[in-house]
Amino acid sequence: MRRIIQRMLISSVAQVLLRLAALGWFLSGVAQLVASMVIGPAEPMFLPNYAIPAVLILFSVVTWWIAPGLARRLAWGTDAELAIDRLTLRKLYATAFVGLGLWFALASFGSLFNAIHFQLAFAENPGDFTGLYKITEPALTLAAGATLIATAHIWSKKLARLAGDEPTE
Repeated sequence: MRRIIQRMLISSVAQVLLRLAALGWFLSGVAQLVASMVIGPAEPMFLPNYAIPAVLILFSVVTWWIAPGLARRLAWGTDAELAIDRLTLRKLYATAFVGLGLWFALASFGSLFNAIHFQLAFAENPGDFTGLYKITEPALTLAAGATLIATAHIWSKKLARLAGDEPTE
């Protein structure tokens, strides 16, 4: 098995995490902006529909741009090298799948909880399930995240084997 990286600074890890967050905010802002344009109110330039996504996009671009400096400030005084001598491609893939799964699961939990609470508390007819469509997207995202976490070891092993970094059984 090949080793990928020998040493990494704490600020480098922080920079990667900041940029991942910025990317998520950017994609969320673009999705909200497109949704506002497609299903917006009768007034085409209703400010709240466009202001929040625009601020989110702007914030994500600024975060991406300042991530290196911010990461160094966050690690100030402790920006030591992390010894990761035993990092293999398989472990790297597993970490990526678990991280992505956690991202999906945590990002959808609040929306799912809110949609379920709204359905149970404010449904006019308790037997009426027409509002359940609001639960579908966050439920599927939460399920996808949980599945990625649970199967990270399987996918990482397969991908490492495809890359020639894992012996075949």
